[in-house]
Amino acid sequence: MPLRISKPEEFARTYLKVIRGLTEVASSEKFEFAAIESLVRSLDGLDRVTLNFGSKHFYFWSMFRNQKKILYIYDTRMKAILKTLAGRQVSYFSYLEFLERIEEIEQLEQGIAERGLFAFSNNFFSNSNPPKLKSISKIQNKHQIEIAKSFIDG
Repeated sequence: MPLRISKPEEFARTYLKVIRGLTEVASSEKFEFAAIESLVRSLDGLDRVTLNFGSKHFYFWSMFRNQKKILYIYDTRMKAILKTLAGRQVSYFSYLEFLERIEEIEQLEQGIAERGLFAFSNNFFSNSNPPKLKSISKIQNKHQIEIAKSFIDG
């Protein structure tokens, strides 16, 4: 039986410990590899919570508690899109660094790169793993089609 049902107090203590760790990471000036990896590993103590779902908790707690850093959602879709982009699995730390670098280079507000990547992937790719290019017959902008194809073609 899941801990959240059999021992809810213990589950709540573990969850609170994860959130405290998240707050510490999200309040820092810079992402640190060891801190992010430790945070990801802390999800192991929660019933059936993997990074796919746990990163949604990370996002909401960091975004809506107005932390310095936002810990973005890294679910199956984003993992697959990043794997397509990079040609290999990408760690959560690398994903966060990637988004931060885009925002820095393009001088975007925090959160814009992640929303843009999600919107782009949602518009052009299926939710399968790996993502498949959607039918392009309805897409009018040929430049956008070429960008979408380049994700698949490398």
